[in-house]
Amino acid sequence: MAKGVKLSAKIALDVVMFLILVLLYKAKVLTLTYHEVAGIGILLVFLVHFLFNWRWIANNAKKLFSVQTPARTKFSYWVSIALVVSFLIIVISGVFISKVLFKEQIEGLALDTSIFRTLHLFFSAISLILVGIHLGLYWGMVKGFFRKTFKVSEAVAKPICYVLLAAVVIFGAYSVPTSGFSQWLLCPVIPIEHGHGDKGSQGETAGSDEHESAERGNESGDRAASESTERAERESTGDHEADGDAERANKGDREEAADEEAARDNSAEGDRGDASSEGAQSEKKERSGNHGNNVELSNVLLTIAQFTSIMGLFAAITYYINEALRRRKKTA
Repeated sequence: MAKGVKLSAKIALDVVMFLILVLLYKAKVLTLTYHEVAGIGILLVFLVHFLFNWRWIANNAKKLFSVQTPARTKFSYWVSIALVVSFLIIVISGVFISKVLFKEQIEGLALDTSIFRTLHLFFSAISLILVGIHLGLYWGMVKGFFRKTFKVSEAVAKPICYVLLAAVVIFGAYSVPTSGFSQWLLCPVIPIEHGHGDKGSQGETAGSDEHESAERGNESGDRAASESTERAERESTGDHEADGDAERANKGDREEAADEEAARDNSAEGDRGDASSEGAQSEKKERSGNHGNNVELSNVLLTIAQFTSIMGLFAAITYYINEALRRRKKTA
């Protein structure tokens, strides 16, 4: 394979791998089925990526502990190893907290999955940092490839790069605390109840619905008490009326009570029917891996922007540290 073609194939593979990866950082931005299938599938993409770079991996493995090997090369190698280990932990822990592909098998084991959830979230954050560092170490090569491919002059490319860099760093710094990334990074010491999903908001909605139902129940009870009081007053006033009128009034009250009871029974049956229908729909969505989540383009784009910028933040830090060390070495 020609060198230029191989480099283009590697860049294309990295772009595909990158898009799959960033969309994994929010479990429900697409569906849970995508999250679990793509989470396993990305290992295969990484395998192809390492096959493309096998010669570099094999050569540097032989001289990893040699004093003649540059520190940058050693650091890059250990970052790659750490990435492989991180993704293996993410996939294995993901199997144990599966809600779609392996749900029945894991539930049958009756395991406490909290430790697997913590590992999954923590190493998801670590892998994002490592990918950013890896990208920063090779950013010079990526920059050179795009410069040759699109043939953009230095006078045009440089200001565009600085504007994009500023945007990525600023939005990346903003996304660290707002995207959940910082919580995942700290979850071994500060546990969080929910991970990539949005169960917290659903819980709040459910709590709100229960509160509204309680309020409606209280209002119904108040109305019933008020009606009972009014009927008692009417009966007290009607004590001076004829016995026939009292009997008719009592008969009317009994009929009214019977009608109200029948209406309540019908309403209860309707509620049970609605609940049964909703339960069936929920079960169907859970089996499909959607869990009631509608895919929205705005959420997809926001997820890509958030985690691309976080990755870019660490890539920029790594790139400029590497450049500073390189310049310092040249002047020494």
